[in-house]
Amino acid sequence: MALKYELGVLEKFIDETLHPKNFQYEQTFFETRIPEAMRFLAKEKERITGQLVTTIYNSKDRQRDIFIHHHQKSLIQIADKVYHYLLPKDPQSIYSFSPVEDIVNLYKEAFRCIEDLLHFIEQNFREYFNPDEKVTDVYLHITQDSLKSNWKILRQRFRKLGVDEELVTVIMRPVIAFCKKEKASYRQLIYIKSLTYHLNTELSFSEEKNVEQKLLKLLVYLNFNNGEYASYCLSKIVDVINALPEQKDKIEKLLHYRKEYNQLQLKPGVSLKPALITIKEQVCSWINEEIHYLETKFRLLSVAPVLKDSPLPTDEERLHFSVSVHVLGILARAAHDSKLVMNPHGSVVYRALSKHSSSLQSKKPSAKSLEKKSYEAERAHKEKAILVLQEMIKWVQGY
Repeated sequence: MALKYELGVLEKFIDETLHPKNFQYEQTFFETRIPEAMRFLAKEKERITGQLVTTIYNSKDRQRDIFIHHHQKSLIQIADKVYHYLLPKDPQSIYSFSPVEDIVNLYKEAFRCIEDLLHFIEQNFREYFNPDEKVTDVYLHITQDSLKSNWKILRQRFRKLGVDEELVTVIMRPVIAFCKKEKASYRQLIYIKSLTYHLNTELSFSEEKNVEQKLLKLLVYLNFNNGEYASYCLSKIVDVINALPEQKDKIEKLLHYRKEYNQLQLKPGVSLKPALITIKEQVCSWINEEIHYLETKFRLLSVAPVLKDSPLPTDEERLHFSVSVHVLGILARAAHDSKLVMNPHGSVVYRALSKHSSSLQSKKPSAKSLEKKSYEAERAHKEKAILVLQEMIKWVQGY
């Protein structure tokens, strides 16, 4: 049985009373209708909260989920409508009443009524609240203003503590992008606010000598899992490894790095990019591939004579892919299965990719690894491969 929509009366009131085209600036309105409208909003808020509780506790789980999502989305739409009716749009002043402008106060009271209902749903029915729904425009604008102020201070602290400028740029880029958004979800907003809070706390008690190591642990803990940060972490590892003269020393150092990353904690259910694998998985996957490559090379060099072979492609000649070995393997398999690549044996595709390409985590992914991962495709990796193909389609359509 369909559950009753509880916001119809409130929505009708907003459309008929507060829409600028319907608003009548008559003396009788100031004297009678505004106080009456204020009382209506208070009563309607109380009625809706009571009815939500009654409905939720008398319905099935699946119905509850749909019911709360529907009302959450509707309240956000109504809140945005009221906010855009109100001129000028000053998000900071929407919570303060004017001593002289009764009409403006009515708009603000309507907005606060809707926001209280949203807050009630979030606090009391958290398990049904949709974190991927957009936040209200007011909440987004206020948060963006607050973030800009906070990150000015953080930028100064980064500089004072001597944090690597490249790392600062990598950390700040998602925040800068968020502050330019016109729409954002609760999940995105909560992550950026959490990142800001933890960085403020960490930098307040850090010393210059250990700050970057603390930032590494913090960003892994918060699963700051974009490709740019993974590349930054890997570049630091590569710099250290390349400075070591012996193969066995490189392998030993990589094993040490793998142990360090595996021991770092991850905050459950948190990520900058939910569709991607964790930052730990990205880094450890690359380390495992590099260890396998170096161990194989070390064994071959220790027992086999020097073989003359065709020269390996240089770094400039190699194709550099912006995806992980898992995703690259899936795309290679799809290219063969769809007959884009017409070689009769799929192993040829993996060998060619291994020889002439590098992935996000591995400078030279092995053919065996590419083939294995293409047949062990996880959901996150398949979704990433689909996103890559969709992006390519957009480019083709624009040619």
